[in-house]
Amino acid sequence: MKLGVISVCYVYELSDYDASTPWSVAQGRFEESWTPEKLDDLLARIAALGFGYVELWRGTGGFERWSDDQVAAVRDSLDRHNLQLAAYCVGGIAATSDIEGLFSYACRLGAPMCTGYLTNEETEPLAERLARAGDEHDMSYGIENHGREHTVADPEDILALARRYPGRIGACPDTGIFYNEGTDPLAAVNALKEIAVHTHLKDIDDVGSCALGEGHLPMGDIVRTLRDAGYSGVYSVEREGQGDPAPVLKRSCEFLRETLAV
Repeated sequence: MKLGVISVCYVYELSDYDASTPWSVAQGRFEESWTPEKLDDLLARIAALGFGYVELWRGTGGFERWSDDQVAAVRDSLDRHNLQLAAYCVGGIAATSDIEGLFSYACRLGAPMCTGYLTNEETEPLAERLARAGDEHDMSYGIENHGREHTVADPEDILALARRYPGRIGACPDTGIFYNEGTDPLAAVNALKEIAVHTHLKDIDDVGSCALGEGHLPMGDIVRTLRDAGYSGVYSVEREGQGDPAPVLKRSCEFLRETLAV
């Protein structure tokens, strides 16, 4: 049972981000102040909630700027807190992305894969570059549906790319985004279950992001669909919002344990 969380859950809290602050400003503030020592404290908080895996969002992983010594400190922290690195979330891939640099840095961290969105502009040449980088580093890229206006988001389109580049491109279904965009999240996960390499499991209630099993999504059915299909990746929780995410994440971890045990 691989239970994990993506570190971006904590960025609202750690950057004092709110809707009145442009994300670019908050991200810059976060980037300037973040250190491997602060990441070590964050990993301790995550491990205390009962998770065994963490997906590092690129901001909490140093934005590809940390030195070899700093990367070594990250790997030491993971070992010390008995956490395994599930993936390196690069945010997304666009025409200007340094795909080789992202994959190379992920390998330095010890990540088994990269995750993020894929722009719907110049998609085919970008997919080819992803596959080449994957071949070089023996890694896959899990496409997160991040909104169909600007990214590859429909299950059939993700599935087509995964079939074209088997072992190098897969799916990282974000259940909350599917729901918010009017796509049936259970149907989407069912369509992607055979090519899912990672997950961003979000539940949504009337206010916003909430603990798994406490919102409008059929999270139990979604999780069991993946399990019954032989999914071997991490069940990775994502929560968005201000304040300490720990209570929501802890309840989500307990929900996954109970659901997967049935």
